[in-house]
Amino acid sequence: YNNCFGIKWGRTAPCDNVGRNRVCIYNHPDESYEAFKKIWSTWYGELPTLEAAIRYSGNDRAETWRNNVIAFYHEYNNQ
Repeated sequence: YNNCFGIKWGRTAPCDNVGRNRVCIYNHPDESYEAFKKIWSTWYGELPTLEAAIRYSGNDRAETWRNNVIAFYHEYNNQ
C-alpha cells in the first residue's frame, strides 16, 4: 500500500484509493509522509512525548513507536 504509517482514510488527509479496513493506498511512500505530516500538525502539533506515545500506540512498544516517528519525521524533513 506504500503506507508507512497505517493511515486510514479520513477528513484531515483523505486518499484516493482505499484498501481493507479503510487503509489508504498510496502510489509512493512520499504520499504517506505528506499525509502523516498533515495529520500530525493538525491534531498533535508537536512530536510525541513518551506519555503521548503510550496513548497513541495503545502502549504497544510505545518507546520504539515514538523513536520511529521522530526518526522518520526528521529524515523526511531533512530531504
